[in-house]
Amino acid sequence: MASNSSNIEFVLFGKAPRYGLVKTRLFPDNPEKCLLLYKAFFKDFLSRYSIHCDLPLRPLLDLESELEKTQISEILGGSSLNPLEIIFQNKLGFFERIAEGLSQIETPFFYLTGTDLPHFPFHFIKDLKMESKIIYLGPDNDGGIYFVAGPREAASCFEINSAPENVGTSLVRSFQNKGYEVKLLNEWSDIDTMEDLQNCLEMFGPDELPCTYEALHKLKANDQEFMPELFLSSRLI
Repeated sequence: MASNSSNIEFVLFGKAPRYGLVKTRLFPDNPEKCLLLYKAFFKDFLSRYSIHCDLPLRPLLDLESELEKTQISEILGGSSLNPLEIIFQNKLGFFERIAEGLSQIETPFFYLTGTDLPHFPFHFIKDLKMESKIIYLGPDNDGGIYFVAGPREAASCFEINSAPENVGTSLVRSFQNKGYEVKLLNEWSDIDTMEDLQNCLEMFGPDELPCTYEALHKLKANDQEFMPELFLSSRLI
């Protein structure tokens, strides 16, 4: 899939499945629904990862309690993967947590994405050629990023300050200021809004995202008025 794949860890950065703190933009008034979908996204990502990617997976998570560790162990254990030991995020700023986590991996190169991409575009990254002064960056359609790949030494470039420009632009500038060549991948999107979720469902069916569809059907069964536009597709009826 990628050159020197034994020299790359795929780092999965994300939050614990914590009530009231995950995917809250989907259902601002119902954190229970948000939590259910977040767990489903996580599980579907792992399932598709086991099919489409042969790199060792390194979780980088913000687990704070034994309950959260148990929940994550159940999610990870429910897949066919054997992920590497979890790196625990420290209480730092968002980008500082990424930088510190990446500095702890054991391989010279990293791939990085988040836990809210059940539909991650693995086909975008299958031919990446990792080199010491090249960064690959996947821009999100809202100005953020969904994927970064590069040498472990580039971790410090994530320690960016808040800026009026978007995150993607800030990161590109940070990498370039340290002498890296930045290569942009095709645009994609994580799932933050109902529009993002609708777009995801239009591209991927129940066979590809079974946990996400199961969660949506469960929400529909409990609430007959639940987002009817999501159920216009024959995939969801």
